[in-house]
Amino acid sequence: MTRKTRSVFLILIVSLFGACSKPATYVVKASVTSERGYGVVLYDLPITENDKYYRNVEIHGDDIRINPMIPGEYDTYSVLPPFKNFEGAQLPNEIILKYQYAILSGCSSSWRSFPLDPASGRPIADSTTQFHTKRKCQHWRLLDDRIYTKTIDLRELNASDKMAALGTKNRSGNPIGVELIFEFFDDGDVRARLENTTHNRWK
Repeated sequence: MTRKTRSVFLILIVSLFGACSKPATYVVKASVTSERGYGVVLYDLPITENDKYYRNVEIHGDDIRINPMIPGEYDTYSVLPPFKNFEGAQLPNEIILKYQYAILSGCSSSWRSFPLDPASGRPIADSTTQFHTKRKCQHWRLLDDRIYTKTIDLRELNASDKMAALGTKNRSGNPIGVELIFEFFDDGDVRARLENTTHNRWK
């Protein structure tokens, strides 16, 4: 192997491990847990202008539209970009959320199901509580009496062990990520929490 070949090989190895080493930033997710099938429209959210993060989100101008989901159905979370000027391993101290509820219709996928058990993924037998999953809805009828502005304090989450774990590795050597999840409920309440994730370092 020539010196030039060895140099190219070394660069490739370094690049490979650098790309697989650790998550660069947290992930922002949102869910709407609604027995009535409401959607939520987010206004003026200060996020990075990078659409590679979006998943299960409908964009309408500057508005971000979040569809309702069934609790425990993790693949239907809405995924958003990190916050503007906070694209790394730190959250802002607080976020002001401006949001409005909407009645959805003309949805290409809409069904009712029981909430799922996070451990088994199976429906929880509950005859009185059911939730909706709706996607690609043609009509969002905004509810003028369901507009909210709330300040979410993120300082405690920012200083938590879960946030500190971002970019470290577990016992298997896989990088640990972190998700900031906003949960919207029918009564207008919104809660924020963190979850750690594990990334396959070879993917």
